[in-house]
Amino acid sequence: MAFDTLRFKTTQPLSSSLELRLHVDVGSLHEANGEEGIAHYLEHMAFQSLRSYSGDELFPLMQRLGIDAFGKHSNAYTDYTETVYRLSLPDTDHETITACFTLMRDYTDGMLLLESELEIEMGVVLSELQDTETVEDQFSWSFPDYLISKRWLIGLEESIQKFIRQQFLDFYQDYYIPRRTTLIVVGDMNATSMEDLITKFFDSMEDAGPLGKPVEVGNTSSGKGLRTAVFEDEGLEGDELYLEVVKPGVGAPDSAAGRIERIQLHVCNRIASERLQSYGYDDYSAISWGGAYIDSWYNIFELGAIWVAPQLVGSLSSDCNPRTGGPTGAAV
Repeated sequence: MAFDTLRFKTTQPLSSSLELRLHVDVGSLHEANGEEGIAHYLEHMAFQSLRSYSGDELFPLMQRLGIDAFGKHSNAYTDYTETVYRLSLPDTDHETITACFTLMRDYTDGMLLLESELEIEMGVVLSELQDTETVEDQFSWSFPDYLISKRWLIGLEESIQKFIRQQFLDFYQDYYIPRRTTLIVVGDMNATSMEDLITKFFDSMEDAGPLGKPVEVGNTSSGKGLRTAVFEDEGLEGDELYLEVVKPGVGAPDSAAGRIERIQLHVCNRIASERLQSYGYDDYSAISWGGAYIDSWYNIFELGAIWVAPQLVGSLSSDCNPRTGGPTGAAV
């Protein structure tokens, strides 16, 4: 059997609907040089012609079943280490379930990747690059020794424009395989019948070849000391000032014990964030907003930061004391 199944019971009341998620263990970090952007581009192609439905048939079908083709009921995203497809079924009618399971199976090995549709979709993908240049610059500066700074999710324009169909086929066949795929079904259902349905739709799915090599994510930058940089983005209304610290990820699986150990740090960050945000309500404050946080990036590294957004120039009161942040002569 291509898929193993696990059952989890819930005591929470369930509506007469189903939530489907197809998780594929592949993202932009799995791309080779010259493939930057292919994982995200491939995700786009799941909404074009498939083995069971042409592009012209797909959207009328979803509309007839009461499924919003983009957004509320159907969507997908590509991250650095995963690609996830989502379908929210408004009901559990036989026709709805059959159509949505057919779609999920087609996502795994039924994308046709037609030349004509690849060419059209390129324009859509390239349009998403317009607002990413500043973020790319920040990543390259903040994490120079990590692969994550060279595998921006949407990709590189020069790579995207040179993609050929065979590259998509190779990437698709290498990574969209049972050992990298998890189907999640949550909702009002008979578990035994659902297992039978999963077997019916996915049991014939086959691994095309060996599992790919582990991703070499890079190492923490060290020995650089305190560094400073300025990044300009005309799309932002104001300035933001960040103090960041990067260190290697802990590498341990997520667990209750691990989260308990981090509670104190999260509480401290929350206190700092609320204090900084409270300054925004003071008419004489030089700070309009701020916060503190720590994030674990895929167990690769941890990023901690404290940041503030200064008041826009000219927004402070004319009688503001620049040393105290309050009115001239006011007590601090």
